[in-house]
Amino acid sequence: MARLPRFFAPDIPLHIILRGNDRKAIVGNDEDLLLLRSTLAASAAKHGLHVHAYVFMTNHLHVLATPATPYSAPKTMQGLGRIYAWDI
Repeated sequence: MARLPRFFAPDIPLHIILRGNDRKAIVGNDEDLLLLRSTLAASAAKHGLHVHAYVFMTNHLHVLATPATPYSAPKTMQGLGRIYAWDI
């Protein structure tokens, strides 16, 4: 059975959580943090996601952001997951 589409409300901030596979670490050192931050910024700018705050943890991250379109958040996180190497 297909998943139902996500509800989208314009100009409403979202709390987004992204975890590593099997809750494994997604950052191993400071270079990983810098890559993750720059990739998040580039992907958010490309897809129109306005990031207000973020927290990077060892095995996941939290993002508070407002999407400009219904596809801003999913495309940003999809781009982040494809660019960043999650298996450390």
